[in-house]
Amino acid sequence: MRLNEDEAASAAIRLFPMERRQGRIEAVATALQRASSDRVADRYAGRVAQTMFAELELLGLPELAQDEAVGAFFNEVDQTMAARRDAEPWMAEIISLR
Repeated sequence: MRLNEDEAASAAIRLFPMERRQGRIEAVATALQRASSDRVADRYAGRVAQTMFAELELLGLPELAQDEAVGAFFNEVDQTMAARRDAEPWMAEIISLR
């Protein structure tokens, strides 16, 4: 069953926000930082995003809500990677060598 936007907004089900899934955020940030090239990192991020969109689609979330959730998740991933680079300057050098 698919919900329209009004039904989704008033639904009693509350999802745990993607951007609060700290374990998944850390895992994705680590995988992106360890990727051997930007191309590999982009492909991995694309697969993660596709998986997340599929999960949210199955739950019946409207496209706009899906975009916001996945965008918020990757914003947190970016912030995590930036914090790591700031805390570990050698990491920025490794990433820039790609």
